[in-house]
Parts: sequence; C-alpha cells; structure tokens
Amino acid sequence: MEKLVKLNAEHFARTAKVTDDEFEVVTSITSANGFNEKGSFSARVRSGNFVRALVAKPTGVMRWQIYQSVTYSGEWRRFTSANMNIGDRLVSRELEVISRDIITCDYGLCVYREIVAITLEGSEAQALTASTNTAPGAVLSFRLKAQSGIDWDDDIPLAELAGIARVVADYRQKAGIK
Repeated sequence: MEKLVKLNAEHFARTAKVTDDEFEVVTSITSANGFNEKGSFSARVRSGNFVRALVAKPTGVMRWQIYQSVTYSGEWRRFTSANMNIGDRLVSRELEVISRDIITCDYGLCVYREIVAITLEGSEAQALTASTNTAPGAVLSFRLKAQSGIDWDDDIPLAELAGIARVVADYRQKAGIK
C-alpha cells in the first residue's frame, strides 16, 4: 500500500489504457495498468481495484466505476452494496456483479474471487477529481457490504481518479465530445 499512495495523478494519466475504435459506441478508459500488487502468499484476503470511465460517443454521457476484486477463503461473502463518504455525505450504491468464481476447493478449503463495480454519479466523480486533496496519499475509502456479514473495507487513491479524469478530458476534447 505504501507504494500505491505515493503515486500521483500524472502517473495514472500516463499509464491509463484507452480502448476505442470506429465500431464501438462507448470508449473505455481505465487505470488497470497504473498499479498491480500480487499480495503475499500468506495473505488471508487479496484485493485490488482500478477506475474505469466509460464515454458514450454519440451523447457524451459519462459513467464512472471503481472495479474491485476480492479473493478470500472460508464462506461466500456475496458483496451486494458499497458505502462511502463523498464530501460530507455518506452514500450507498448497489454493486454491479462482474463475476463470482470458485478458485479452488482443494482439501476442504474453498477460495473465492468476487469482482464487482461501484458506480459513481458524474457529480460525485467530478467532486472527487476536482478536489484539491488529490495529492499522493489522499484516498476514497469504502466498505463492501456482504450478505454473509463479513464486509470488506478498502480504498482507492484520489490521484487515480484525477489521473483518469485528465485522460477523459483530453479524449473528449480530441474527439469533439462536449
């Protein structure tokens, strides 16, 4: 985590991946390449996240998401929603389930991976990325609520959101999207 919080918006803008071509109506811009940590072999829970911005080319409508992966052992957690503080408001979002997989059940111990997406409203993403608090170390903290009652707390650097916002702004300008 120490390495991650030292990264700045310029790093995430430089490492952003833009997926676009003439036959797609939506352009995807992600920070998936910005930081990858494998975690230790003995870690009980491994997690990772990244930001994804989707731009609808015909309309310019934006969709912001935080993709979160959590790999753990024990029982299914089945994450259903996320709670987070945005500015001075506590907000809750239903999760979009991307996948739920059983990695292994060798020796009677199952390992599961859940990948979910938290959708941010445009005004929330703008508030977070326009914040003067996007310096390295500033984070958006959130809690994934689970049906099992075993919730998961994590965070994502505000610099990561700000870096992707810069790439989105550049893309929109070059594509002539307002």
